Amino acid sequence: MALIVPFRGLRYNPEVVRDLGEVVAPPYDVIDATAREEYYRRHPYNVVRLECGREEPGDTEADNRYTRAAATLADWRRRGILVPDPAPALYLYEQEFAYGGRTFRRRGLACAVRLADYEEGTILPHEETMSRHREDRLALLRACRASFSPILGLYLDPEHRVAEALGDPGEPAVSFRDERNHRHRLWRVTDVRACARVRELFAPLRLYIADGHHRYETALAYRNERMAGNPGEAAAAGHPAPTTPAPAFAYAFMVLINVYDNGLVILPTHRLVRPPVAPDLGRLLRELGHLFQVAPWPGPSPRRDAAGFARTLAARSGPEGGTRRFATVLYAGGDRAWLLTLKDGLDPAPWLPGGRSPAWCSLDVVLLRYLILERYLGLEPAAFQDEDRVAYTHDPEAAAAAVDRGTYPLAFLLNPTPVADLVAVATAGEKMPQKSTHFYPKLPTGPVIYAHDLQE
Repeated sequence: MALIVPFRGLRYNPEVVRDLGEVVAPPYDVIDATAREEYYRRHPYNVVRLECGREEPGDTEADNRYTRAAATLADWRRRGILVPDPAPALYLYEQEFAYGGRTFRRRGLACAVRLADYEEGTILPHEETMSRHREDRLALLRACRASFSPILGLYLDPEHRVAEALGDPGEPAVSFRDERNHRHRLWRVTDVRACARVRELFAPLRLYIADGHHRYETALAYRNERMAGNPGEAAAAGHPAPTTPAPAFAYAFMVLINVYDNGLVILPTHRLVRPPVAPDLGRLLRELGHLFQVAPWPGPSPRRDAAGFARTLAARSGPEGGTRRFATVLYAGGDRAWLLTLKDGLDPAPWLPGGRSPAWCSLDVVLLRYLILERYLGLEPAAFQDEDRVAYTHDPEAAAAAVDRGTYPLAFLLNPTPVADLVAVATAGEKMPQKSTHFYPKLPTGPVIYAHDLQE
């Protein structure tokens, strides 16, 4: 069963920080060095100092980005820059944003979710993770004992019963616009009956991790560390009964969004590829013809019309007989591009790892990896965690530009993974390759923080 509970959030003091848009930031995994410096300059209290602080020359085990984050957190709390809410709450969170010429509104529920091992089947992943990110997040959690950035989770509620139970939230506690002019609103839900009803509705549901696999696995690792070091805490943290209080480290900080929310937008993640041997393009195209229909790309250039390119690629993979078909575009620079579609009637199973579900075997990211990148370009599994070999971007224009300037010789441009495929693969107990989905926009870091000591 999925166990969610209200928590006592730590938030920016509105008397000190008038515009929350100045102090929020994206999660750590999309902050590069240039962006970090911009957030540092933007405001002296920007949350980047907690979430993804600078490394400094001379860092030691006792003085480093993680210990500085912990010291900054303590200082901001002491000075009243960050202040605790008076009582536990469920937090209703809304993002309003534009994409592809449309305006979307996405609502999620920020709460504490009782941690469960994947084997329990209550909270399920859908992507593989990278060890270096887990190690980074664990060091930060050990130092700060707080979660700054929520994990994005999904649940299936076709009748929208959770939204009905929450009712009209009234005036938000917080409203602001971020650097992209996306509008954010946050409400505190403290009504005991509403919180109890929402908790009841979630009890029989499975939760699917959409974004934040590294953070969830970090929370599991930290819980296990704490349980190993304290038998008393271990008994409470590991107890399955929902009426048994558990320490704060036994919960993950999550924002839960209904799969049927109209504002749920998933973007593709394109692959920039440098094979171990410089590709012979003519030979590669001939070899790909064994499994794929190979045709010159008939649509707009990804480097001139990204939106038109995406629409055309989506149409090329449209349902035929009720099923989607695999389609990817191989871009080799200078507007040289080819559409690759799986040959009619071809069963890809002989070239894929055995024992996998039909849902997994039909994923575009799976077919691209095993049938093209490994089979014909010779990439080893380790290459997919090596940015020099395979890099990832959500922007087809940026992917084309990287090939045009010679940073990578090839790009493979994809359609987004449908959320139904994510659910099917996760329910089957399987994981997609890394970087299979990108939920847009990212949840910001900073509107509310889950601090362990406030829950105890």
